[in-house]
Amino acid sequence: MKRFLGKQGLQEVINKIKEMISFADTHINHHLSDTSNPHQVTKDQIGLNNVENKSSLTIRSEITKQNITDSLGYTPVETQYEHPLFHPASIITQDETHRFATDSEKKSWNSKADASHKHTSDDISSLEANKITGKISIDNLPHGALDRCIVVASDDNRFALTAEDVQKGDTVKVNSTGQMYFVVDDAKLSTEEGYEVYTTGTATSIPWSGVTGKPDAFPPSAHKHEMSDVNGLNDALSKKAALDQGIKADSAVQSVKLGGVEKKSGTTVELPAYPTTLPASDVSAWAKASSKPSYSWSEITDKPSAFAPSGHTHTLSQVTGVTPSAIGAAAASHSHSYLPLSGGTLSGAVSSSSTIKAATFYGNLSGNANSASSVAWGNVSDRPSVFTPSAHSHHVAQSSEPGSQNNGDLWFKTI
Repeated sequence: MKRFLGKQGLQEVINKIKEMISFADTHINHHLSDTSNPHQVTKDQIGLNNVENKSSLTIRSEITKQNITDSLGYTPVETQYEHPLFHPASIITQDETHRFATDSEKKSWNSKADASHKHTSDDISSLEANKITGKISIDNLPHGALDRCIVVASDDNRFALTAEDVQKGDTVKVNSTGQMYFVVDDAKLSTEEGYEVYTTGTATSIPWSGVTGKPDAFPPSAHKHEMSDVNGLNDALSKKAALDQGIKADSAVQSVKLGGVEKKSGTTVELPAYPTTLPASDVSAWAKASSKPSYSWSEITDKPSAFAPSGHTHTLSQVTGVTPSAIGAAAASHSHSYLPLSGGTLSGAVSSSSTIKAATFYGNLSGNANSASSVAWGNVSDRPSVFTPSAHSHHVAQSSEPGSQNNGDLWFKTI
């Protein structure tokens, strides 16, 4: 029958093995540190039996010149060399690990800190931004490194801001007005001089429907016109009587005489009837003669060199050289393509993928026109109900309220 160790017996064996290992370590370490030749090794055993037991200093002191001559095999030239106490720097060859250092370099090095030293934030006066890596909290950024948008309730709050709150380049939004301001001078934040209001750029095109807040009407504001702005005013006034000629125009003419006889009575001028016949004494003799005198063409002076013909017509047979090709007319037998046509009326339906041009279209058209010479007002969409008047003028006849004639001013109602 086989016998097995129990748990206790196995533990005793393990402890015995640990004791043997510890004993071996102690004796091995003692043997390694023993320099007294514990194995009693002799010179003969390691091949040192022919070597004298002398120090190098003793050996150097025993060497003679003859020993050197015998070793070299020849007698060297007798020379006497005296080694200098100092060497000039010029005879020293420098390399990467052997270099001279000047006094200024040593002074500079002595003032340097150790490579393992550290600095506090108070020791750092400036730092290049490109040396900073990773993420930086906004709270740690310098005051002038950010363009911020500060929101305040009103303009009073805006003027209460200080340089601790905003800086030049920041934006301030006022909720009560909706305005946004650019800070241009953080030393004048309590006045408008410290801000510049934001404005939009110029829009290239905005449809009428895209304009919000439009008024329902655009009545012109009270305004006046120079006399030169009213068409025909100066001409009309030049035909009027001056103020010192009478209050009314019909009393402006003070006197009308015919043959030295006054014909004006008050505001009425009575002229004699125009005669329908003349006395014979007023008719020249040649006009009363039965036969009138005649003159030759040469006797007539100041004749025109040419006479424009009065309105008349010719028959085709009276005109020579007239052919269809000479006058650019088509032959009697010819045809036309459907388009283009000049004049006449085009009936039926016309379909085209390209542009159709005509001076006037009749009937109904579908599609979009690029341009039109005229469009009925009722067909214009998105038109405003009223328009702000541009610079304009009025004719004097368009005024419905003539002004006072006593002070020489004329006022006109705006149309």
